Amino acid sequence: MNSTFISADSVEHCFQNVNTSCVKVSRSASVKIVMYFVLVLAVLVTICGNLVVVISISHFKQLHSPNNFLVLSLATTDLLLGLCVLPFSVIRTVETCWYLGSFFCRLHACMDMLFSTVSIYHLWFIAIDRYYAVCNPLLYTTKISIKVIYMFIMLAWILPSIYSFGLIYSKTNDQGLEDLVAILSCEGGCLLLFNKLWSVLESLTFFVPCFIMIGIYAKIFRVAQKQAKTIHNIQNKIKTQEEKKRKVNEKREQKAAKALGILMGVFLICWLPYFIDLLIDGNINYVTPAFVFDGLAWLGYVNSAFNPLIYAFFYPWFRKALKLILTFKIFTSNSSKINDGNYIRRDCVGDCYFAFTAAWGLADLFCTFILPFSIMTCLYARIIMIASRHAKAINFVIEKENSTQNRKSKIPKSEKKAAKTLGIVVAIFMLCWLPYLLMTVVLEYIPYASKALNQYHDGLGFISLINSGLNPIIYALFYPWFRKSLKIMLSCKIFSPGTSTLNLFPNSMH
Repeated sequence: MNSTFISADSVEHCFQNVNTSCVKVSRSASVKIVMYFVLVLAVLVTICGNLVVVISISHFKQLHSPNNFLVLSLATTDLLLGLCVLPFSVIRTVETCWYLGSFFCRLHACMDMLFSTVSIYHLWFIAIDRYYAVCNPLLYTTKISIKVIYMFIMLAWILPSIYSFGLIYSKTNDQGLEDLVAILSCEGGCLLLFNKLWSVLESLTFFVPCFIMIGIYAKIFRVAQKQAKTIHNIQNKIKTQEEKKRKVNEKREQKAAKALGILMGVFLICWLPYFIDLLIDGNINYVTPAFVFDGLAWLGYVNSAFNPLIYAFFYPWFRKALKLILTFKIFTSNSSKINDGNYIRRDCVGDCYFAFTAAWGLADLFCTFILPFSIMTCLYARIIMIASRHAKAINFVIEKENSTQNRKSKIPKSEKKAAKTLGIVVAIFMLCWLPYLLMTVVLEYIPYASKALNQYHDGLGFISLINSGLNPIIYALFYPWFRKSLKIMLSCKIFSPGTSTLNLFPNSMH
C-alpha cells in the first residue's frame, strides 16, 4: 500500500548502470544502522508476539472459544504481515529502492493491502461477537456458534483477497493516471497510485467498518455500565452459586470487551493518519513526500506489534501460556489439556502410531517445512531477479554485437533453465507435502477425529511420498544429460571403460 518513488537531489541511483534507474536517497551508514535496528526490532516483535498468540490459542484446549478463534485468525494475519510484507518493506524504507522487480512489487502491494483489510474485517467481527456476549448473553451461545465464527473468518479472508488482488492486478486503481505513472516509473521503484475514485473507495473500506465498530462498542460500554451498577446493587443479595457464577461470567465478558475495545482504539490511532492521507493525497495531485507516506505506513504496520502487548496486559491466559512456552513445558505430553484431566489413550496392540504433541506438530511444520521453504522462496526470487538482469544485459549485447550472440547467451540461458527446473522441483515438493503437514497439525486439535479424516490424512501422506518419485521424472523432462545417462545405463554401456569421462554436454559450455 506504499509508494516508493524517490525524488531526492542525490546523484546516487538504485542501479548505477541502468539509464532508467530511480534516484536513491543517500544516507550515512550510522543512519542506516539505526533505521535497520528500529525497523527490524518492530518486525521481530510483530512476528514473535503474534506467534505466541497463535501457538497459545491453537495449543491449549481451554482457549478454544469462538472469540479466541477470531483473535487467533487476527494474530495469524499480523504474523503473515510480519513474515511476508515487513522484511521487504524494511529494505525498501532504508535503501529507498525496490530490488525485487515489478512482479514482486505488485505482489507485495497486494499482500500489504490484503492483510490490512483482513485486520479491519476481523476487528469488525470481533465487535459483533462482543456485542452479543455483553448485550445479549442469553442468546450468545445460539447466535455465535463455532460455525458462525468459521463463516466470519472465511468472509474476513475471502472478500479482502478478491478486493485486493482484483484491484491491483486489474490496474483499476490507476486508471486515468497512465501518463503520470509513466513519468514517475523507473527501475528500482515500486509505485502504487490510487486515482481520485479509488482513493475514496479504499478509504471507505477503513472508515465505514470503523464507524460501525465505534457504534457497537459505544453500545457495549453503555450496557456494561448498566450491568456494573446492577451487579453492585445486588452483590450482597446473591445467594445461589449459579447466580454468582453468572455474575463472574458477566464481569469476564465486560473485561474482554474492554480489552478488545482498546485493541480497536490502538488500531484506529495507528491506521487513521495513513487513510486520511490516502484520501487527501489523491485529490491534491500526490504531493505527499515519500518519507512522510512511508512513515505513516509504518505507523500502521506497528499496530501488528502492539496487539500481542495488549493481550499481555489484559489476558492472564496469554501470560501463563507465554510462561509455559518459554519454559518448554508446552512440549510435555498432554500439555494442551493442562486444565483437563480427560486424556485420550491411542496406543493398542497391533497399532503403529507415531504421535506428536500439538506444540511439536507446529514446531515440526515450522522447522522442517515453513522455514526452509521460506528461505528457498527468497533464494529463487533472487535468482529470478538476477536472471532477468542477465536477460536484459544479453539483449543489450546482442543489439550491439550480433556476431557474438550465440556464444554470450549459452551460459546464462543454461543457468536460467537449471534455476527454472529446480524451482519446479521446489514447487512440486510444496504441493505434495504442505497438505499432509497441515492436516497432521490440524488433527492434533481435534480430540476425536472421524474415520474419514484419518483416511484423508493417510491419503495425503501417500501423496507426499509420491514426491520422491516425481523428482526423477522432472529431471528427465528438463535435463538432456539425465536422458543421455539413462540411455547409457539401459544399454549397459556404463560398464564400458572410460564412460565416466563421457561428455554429457556436447552443445554447451559446461
